[in-house]
Amino acid sequence: EYVPECDDVSKFKTGFTPHLSLGQIKGKSNLHSVKKKLEYNWKPLSLIVKYIALIWRNKENPRDPFKVIEKVSLI
Repeated sequence: EYVPECDDVSKFKTGFTPHLSLGQIKGKSNLHSVKKKLEYNWKPLSLIVKYIALIWRNKENPRDPFKVIEKVSLI
């Protein structure tokens, strides 16, 4: 395990689901507007992923920005 201390999946019914966040949007009207623009303009892309960054945020202050705590090389 790369970060054995990051194993708290008990708060998720089916465990933790790894995911990729591309951004944040405030409000449903903004969400629908951005979604329509992305659906219209999005072009497929290909890229090489060299590493995955594991991020962490302080539980006591969830508004703090995430910090990279570990990089896992894929090549």
